[in-house]
Amino acid sequence: MGESRRGGRAFVLALHVIGWFTLVVIVATWAVALLVWKVARIEEKWTAGLADGRGGRHHAPAH
Repeated sequence: MGESRRGGRAFVLALHVIGWFTLVVIVATWAVALLVWKVARIEEKWTAGLADGRGGRHHAPAH
């Protein structure tokens, strides 16, 4: 019976580690996305494309 209690603690510890790992991955992904957005000036490029009338990338080319 004592053996199952240790296994239970290991499971809880594993979930704890998985939870922190998930949090770190989400925050790191968000930080990288924010950095790319700021450094690459994504908003300015997309806004300029809309102002020029080019719109999105999925429009058919003019004939």
